[in-house]
Amino acid sequence: MKKILATTLAFGMLAWAGSAMATPVYTGDTHAGWGEGGAPDLPTATGYYIWSNDDARTSWSVRWTGNGDGTTDHETWAGNVEFIGNDMNSMTAVAWEAHDGDLIHTDLAPTGFDLEWIQYTANAGPNWDGFDFTINEDAQAGRLRFNLGGSYYADLNYDDTPEGVAANAMWIGDGNIMNVNVATTTGLNPNYKYQSFETPAPVPEPATMLLLGTGMAGLAGISRRKIRQKTASK
Repeated sequence: MKKILATTLAFGMLAWAGSAMATPVYTGDTHAGWGEGGAPDLPTATGYYIWSNDDARTSWSVRWTGNGDGTTDHETWAGNVEFIGNDMNSMTAVAWEAHDGDLIHTDLAPTGFDLEWIQYTANAGPNWDGFDFTINEDAQAGRLRFNLGGSYYADLNYDDTPEGVAANAMWIGDGNIMNVNVATTTGLNPNYKYQSFETPAPVPEPATMLLLGTGMAGLAGISRRKIRQKTASK
């Protein structure tokens, strides 16, 4: 827990830098069946895996692994998830890498500000590390901004164009690739790179959509009646 403040300060700069970019938005399928506390089967490619655990996109999992060909050295993984227009409800860290006898440190730190985010740092090798989080069920429709990176991405080229570039060693849902911005962190380590993208979350509940549709239909009916009344009075 001693590293939370340092991590927050370092990646606070990262988060605000991400906010200033025209971050690419991924609107495709984010769901995967690995579940909370789960992960894709190893062996699999080195990198980040992000997925939602429900169709409403209120429950999320973020994982990273240095598995690759099974010989990848330990990498530092660091970044944050910003909650824009949503409130964080809960988060749970997982650290399977500790089963190898290695010390894993993951910081999850809500800021307490209007713009909330989760910060993390971890040292993970050939197995898995990561965290789960949920969004309040009554949250307004908003979006999530993922700023995910670390030492593994140090050789990526900087790119902050609105359309972004295809993500490198990063997948969402059941293996989908999204467009991202690429930037250099400014606080933790100038050689780390992170990749940023956004996705809408959560999806409004069916009842909310039904009320919205009913309201729109009612407005349309009122407009039609007014038109008929005006026509009849002429």
